[in-house]
Amino acid sequence: MKVIRFFRDYVRACFGRAENKTYTTKRIKQFRIFTALLFFTVIAVFISVTAVKIFGSVSSENKFREAAGKVCSDIISEHGTCRMEYTDDTTEEKNGGSWSLSGLSYIKQVDFNADGRDELLVVYGSEGSYNLEVWGFKGKGFANLYKDRANRLEGNKNFGEWITLYQNGGKCHIGKIKENSADEMELLALKGSTFSAVSACGFNLEEQSYSVNGKQNASSFETVRFSGLTSPRAEYLQNQVNNTLSGFIGEKYVNSNVPETEEQRKAAAFCSIIEFEKQKYGEPCVSLAKNNCFADGTAVVRLVDFNGDGEDELFVIGRNKKHFEDTDATPRYVMEVFSWHNGEARKIFENDLLTNYFNGSSGDLFYILQKKNGRVNICSNTYSYGENPEKTWRAVSRIHEMTSENGFETVFTAILNNRNGYKNYRINGKSVYKREFEQDGCAVPYFCNEDDYDKEEFEITLLNTEQSGKKQIESVISLTEETVKTLYNTCASGNTET
Repeated sequence: MKVIRFFRDYVRACFGRAENKTYTTKRIKQFRIFTALLFFTVIAVFISVTAVKIFGSVSSENKFREAAGKVCSDIISEHGTCRMEYTDDTTEEKNGGSWSLSGLSYIKQVDFNADGRDELLVVYGSEGSYNLEVWGFKGKGFANLYKDRANRLEGNKNFGEWITLYQNGGKCHIGKIKENSADEMELLALKGSTFSAVSACGFNLEEQSYSVNGKQNASSFETVRFSGLTSPRAEYLQNQVNNTLSGFIGEKYVNSNVPETEEQRKAAAFCSIIEFEKQKYGEPCVSLAKNNCFADGTAVVRLVDFNGDGEDELFVIGRNKKHFEDTDATPRYVMEVFSWHNGEARKIFENDLLTNYFNGSSGDLFYILQKKNGRVNICSNTYSYGENPEKTWRAVSRIHEMTSENGFETVFTAILNNRNGYKNYRINGKSVYKREFEQDGCAVPYFCNEDDYDKEEFEITLLNTEQSGKKQIESVISLTEETVKTLYNTCASGNTET
């Protein structure tokens, strides 16, 4: 009864209903103590509720980041990190440029259905096209809610591939180009755990604009392209992906183009060189002509330790279509070597002296490497002919050795001059007799068609031959592709093992 009487008096005192009743000093003190306790209780409850909400929000965000990081890691494992690639130097800049993204190309955290829980939107390049996926919580798990190809219009290569996002009433819709329609899109909304078409919009490719109910609407739409990009735009998207990705999975997989280890920096520099070489010579491939088969484009990419110091150099051979004698029947090539020294890659050798047979007895063209004293040397045999090729000709055989970080030196030269049957023999600038020349001058295989050589010491690789030798040319291109893949993997992970 005392407790009930206290609360009755307290309520009356608080709300002015005491009817001029006078309370004792003791009762007033009890009111004050109770008021203080009530105040602190309210504050404590408020803090507790707020803390629970904040903790729950942080916990939910951490759960999302963990799940999103797992999805991104799986995509990276299969398709690689976000990389810029040069695609086509004939593309007009006004139509977007000539760069594209590959690997994990786009990441965005989006609340598609405005329910307070974010979904994960990812786009990745796969087998020459881009795939769009949306992931979100479904039941107790993080599930794939949507998957489709990015938008693409046949016959409009310059515009490339893209995705469209539409903001409407706090919700986000995906714009999907309609089949057999270049000027209309379906707008897909997330309902429950699936996406379905809820409306449509107009799309103008030339103006890159959208319309809803016939009215232009620029502010509600976002277009994200992945190919046909300018270099600055490609760099911006790559940085955006890496920044978002670092929030999910840290720096481990982020930005293969900003490597941290010495091996990664070297691989990244070599990858940049390869991309530049591809711009000049084209993609590596096997080409067939009327009577021959040859390695085309950036035909040879190898890692070779030329000076035996334990560090590989980059060895590249590309088809030189600018050479005045180059045809599909008689392809011409440029050979280059790049070294890595003091934190930078530089060209230390360039030559077009590949080897063919004397007197055109065969159309085969090949390069020769010599393994000697822990080094790898570059060898070549070349021939020139006078007006009467049978009577006047000159044969030159050379061996080039990497003697320093700065380049190669010609350490062996053998020259045979024939003028109307009179022959002159020289080795390393010194005139010698025929017997000495036959003994020491034919050091390089197939010099003047001499085919007796040590197969353990010399490696001969065909670049042009008869069509029956197609498998040998295919093996050259396969080795190139494997080397390029190894270098890109090293950029991403720092692991040099193949």
